[in-house]
Amino acid sequence: MSDPRASAAVGQAIKQGKLPHPTTLKCADCGAIATSYDHHLGYAPEHWLDVQPVCDRHNSARAWAPRAKELSTSGFSAVLIRVPTWLLEELDRDSRESNRSRNSQLIWMLRQRYPEAAAAHQEDQGNRARDSRLREDEAEYTWMVA
Repeated sequence: MSDPRASAAVGQAIKQGKLPHPTTLKCADCGAIATSYDHHLGYAPEHWLDVQPVCDRHNSARAWAPRAKELSTSGFSAVLIRVPTWLLEELDRDSRESNRSRNSQLIWMLRQRYPEAAAAHQEDQGNRARDSRLREDEAEYTWMVA
């Protein structure tokens, strides 16, 4: 996802004459008339003006291309799962009885079901838990059982 501050920095650079308007340039990928700039090195502040002119087609293609790489770089991911209410109630009951949050209970259950996979990633889990911004022991958890 793009950073609006990076886009604003490019817009300001165009207004100040530091960068030409993209429509005066050719697409870096196909040579067609460019319509915008692509932050090909990412959106870190030091790369806000490291851009390449691209046409709409290649801007869309570039936007989707890195996603496959980005998914595997993080140790954490989020998945939205539709769960029947009765199952969620059982999970919450089970969580309260074992004095765990819903998330911890799910992780515990999955480790029980897939011990080989859990063992293969055991060395990563300790470091990630300490470095994570999602500190479960510091977060207040509210039970919402219907």
